[in-house]
This record gives sequence, structure tokens and C-alpha cells, in this order.
Amino acid sequence: MKSRNVDISAPLTNEVKKSIELFQYRSKELIDNYEDIKIKGLNVCGSHTFSFEGGKISGSGINFCRHRLKGLFVDFRFFVGNDEPTNFLRFHGLIGRLSDDQGFRSTLKELKSGWKEKGMFDGWCDIPALEMIKIYFNAQAFHGEHIREKDFLHLVQSFDMKTLEFVLVMHISDRIQLVKNLRWMLEQANAQGYLQIPEYHY
Repeated sequence: MKSRNVDISAPLTNEVKKSIELFQYRSKELIDNYEDIKIKGLNVCGSHTFSFEGGKISGSGINFCRHRLKGLFVDFRFFVGNDEPTNFLRFHGLIGRLSDDQGFRSTLKELKSGWKEKGMFDGWCDIPALEMIKIYFNAQAFHGEHIREKDFLHLVQSFDMKTLEFVLVMHISDRIQLVKNLRWMLEQANAQGYLQIPEYHY
């Protein structure tokens, strides 16, 4: 992909540098884990058939050991946890101050829009993709209890379980690509003081 280097115009404080370093470290762990799982057989691409009957969505299931996915979920949680410094939207806001370059602003807008994307079941299910992820990660996946019981029950009543797991991984997969893109943009930020921006944003 053709890119353009854009100088960082805001002061790079130690706090910002450390935030970028932490984001780079955690995003590499997440991406490496995801690529390893894909090599071992995880596939959420291609065409899949779903049905909507009796208020419940059903269809494709995970073609991969669900227990192996827990490690991926743990790595991904750093980017959706409300209290995490690498929460994608919080970190996105932090680095948004680095430059007023039009290509940089346009790229950030595209990343944020993608992160908040409602997902392919908009209209079938009243739970947007990002909200689905948050509900799942705040409940069953990590706590063994349902902190937001009402929301979680609504979620599991909207999908059959095998389809819910598949859709969750599909939504996470889309957002891992956005994490990967943001990581690439910041590769030279601390060491060289510039951002890498896709040329098509100019």
C-alpha cells in the first residue's frame, strides 16, 4: 500500500510515548495470536447463511476449538475494556491530537466509523456489534457472572449459542484489522516522529 509520511506536530510527551508503546505491544500480541489461530484453521470469511425465525438468529457456527479462542478474547479485551489505557476509542482520542493533517484526520475518522459499525445484522437484531462485544466481555466471558444480567440475557435470546460465538468472533475479527491499521500508522511515531498515512486519503 502506498503511504505518505506526516510529521507529528504536537509535543510527544513521555505519557503519550508510553501510551503508544503500550498500544504497540498489546496490539502485536493480539495480531500475532489472531494470525496463529487463522493458520490453525479459524475462518470467518466467505459466504454464510443465517436465518431469522421466532425472534432468534441462527446459522453458521465456529469451525475452531472455542477454548482456544479464549486467549484471543483475553488479548482483545485490552481494546474494549472501559478501564484499559489501550481502549480503542480512548486511545484514538489521545493520538488524534498528534496532527491536523487532512489525511491523518480522514484516516482516524474511518477507523472510528469502522469500530462503531453496527454490523451485518442491523435490522435483524437491535444490539449493534460493538455493544454486543461489550455485553459479552462484561458478562460471561471473563467474570463467570452476569454483571449486566438483563443485557446478557437479551443477547443470548437473540442468537442461538453457536451462532452467537461465530458472530462475536466475526465482529472481533473486523476490529482486529482496525487495530492492525492503527498500529501500522504509529510504527514510526516514537522513534522517528512521523505518522504513516495511506496515500488514498489525499
